[in-house]
Amino acid sequence: MKLNILPGTQGNTVQNSLNFPLPQTGIPIELSINTNESWVYCNFPEHINREEMLADKFNVRINRQMVNAGDVQVFYSHVNHFTKKIRYGIRIYNPNSTNVTITPTNCGHSDGTWDDVCGGSWKRFFNGLEDCNIKSVTTVPSNGSLWIMDKSIRPAADSSSSSGIAFSGNLRFHTTKAVAVSTYVYFDRSKVGDNTQTYSYANTYESDEHDKNRKKRYSGLGEGFFFTTKKITLKASELLKTNGAYFSTHQRTYSSPCSMKVNNINKSELIPIHIAGTNMIASVDTNKSPNEFLRNIGNWCAQYYIPIRLENDLNYPVIFNGYVRTDVAKTTIKEKEIGSTFIISSGGNTTYGKVSNFKFDSWNWLSCKVPAKDYIDDAYQFVFGTNSTIPVNHIFTAKKA
Repeated sequence: MKLNILPGTQGNTVQNSLNFPLPQTGIPIELSINTNESWVYCNFPEHINREEMLADKFNVRINRQMVNAGDVQVFYSHVNHFTKKIRYGIRIYNPNSTNVTITPTNCGHSDGTWDDVCGGSWKRFFNGLEDCNIKSVTTVPSNGSLWIMDKSIRPAADSSSSSGIAFSGNLRFHTTKAVAVSTYVYFDRSKVGDNTQTYSYANTYESDEHDKNRKKRYSGLGEGFFFTTKKITLKASELLKTNGAYFSTHQRTYSSPCSMKVNNINKSELIPIHIAGTNMIASVDTNKSPNEFLRNIGNWCAQYYIPIRLENDLNYPVIFNGYVRTDVAKTTIKEKEIGSTFIISSGGNTTYGKVSNFKFDSWNWLSCKVPAKDYIDDAYQFVFGTNSTIPVNHIFTAKKA
């Protein structure tokens, strides 16, 4: 038996959303993360609204990171405020004295509707290379480079903050040797030089509405991107007794009853970001003063691989349900806020649900009927969509079928 994933917001389906209370019972979880592999994280500048941010105009790049051999993932999320098309590109440079082999494996990109930017791009990512410009194994010679991605981004209707075009994506590739990965915004790729400089994190435009929170956005290098949890076993008898149980992700602190270990250390799983062109690290452990802005991290678009066992230890059939729930108080966020988008992928089925901070706070993504004295052993991936609202609770319940 496999996990039965329910529809989300995409297409013509009706998402099963509701206001759902948080159970009293927490599930301690243990995760490992691939800190030996690289996460190129691109979210500064979030608002692309000045020519000095463009590679073909001012010889700058959004990000540049040396990455080790192995799997590399690039996450980017920005807003185009230019009233004409821009392009967003990712270039790989081989600094080695011999050839390097680049193998793209997954890519999802969007500058379409907000649902597609947050969720649809991940459906295509899990499908493989549908959105990638380079779809085959490619050899890059010594001191050569490869534009692995080059995307056209729609123009804004005007330059106001409300009309910007959000775009985001995730790209994974494998490299046989250490390489440099750079991301750029430009009009004309042919005018992008080979010796660009990183757009400075010191740039500030305090009077500009687009940049009021600029220090809370980062481009840099994350310490891994892929979590694997120790298998979570849920027994029907225990869930019925406690009216459900939950574990949390994207929390800044963890305490009983919902504790967490990451690589065998009791701590938050929020990934530190080493900010490009600086010696600063955005981290949950950053002191509040004077650099409280460096604590604005949330694992947007990191991946969680979660093995799970739904065990019916009773003498009658049981239905297991799973929910993802925002934990943001409705009084602390403006009604116009987008809320959160959650992506679930299992067994080749990828779906996503949108949670409102006002109309409903949970998405019922899982429903599995398990016969008496039977079980389901399976796994799913969870992704927290770009520009969503932390933290997140994962709730599981059981009821008699």
